[in-house]
Amino acid sequence: MRPRVLRRRFFHAKDYALNDDLPGVRLAKRRGYRWIDLNIHVTAPSKPGRTDWRVVVTHWRFPLQHGWRDPLGLLRADVPVDQMTFEQVGRLRHRRRPSARIRPLSQVLRWCKRLGIAVELEAKDSPLLATSDVAWARIRDLVREIGVRVEVKSIVGLGRGWERLARARRAGLTAFPIRTTAADARAHGFDRYRP
Repeated sequence: MRPRVLRRRFFHAKDYALNDDLPGVRLAKRRGYRWIDLNIHVTAPSKPGRTDWRVVVTHWRFPLQHGWRDPLGLLRADVPVDQMTFEQVGRLRHRRRPSARIRPLSQVLRWCKRLGIAVELEAKDSPLLATSDVAWARIRDLVREIGVRVEVKSIVGLGRGWERLARARRAGLTAFPIRTTAADARAHGFDRYRP
């Protein structure tokens, strides 16, 4: 069987600080979209060995290189989200959109549920998303608790994309690859994909 190309209209603002925050969800609703593209990364735990890391909604692995700033000036620009604690990520401010924040996935999914928007959750290149079944189990449990429709996608050429998708599927989430071919999708057991 040849995998089918997934065609769906979804909201995706070019300004990621807008797209991955409440104004983006509201704009998707106002414009009549039923789906929105949200990007996720995972923060570091508050202390080594702890499991209090959080899944956050942001496109950028290195936000300080893409318009975000640390008001306390304590973080270097080359520090990725997966090496920042949730507290550090939460204090970041966007230079052009001062009200924008990097929010926890739970908060943004609740907004989507309230506004009736389904979510294409794009798993970015945070290492935990490719290596941890626990991370995906937490995401699955959150999706079920909130009751919002979510499908996971990942760019397969963005290091370990197939692994992220495999872990999402093992957790019981619907997943599909993007920026790939029908042959690659079939070889990895997917019945649909987005080129």
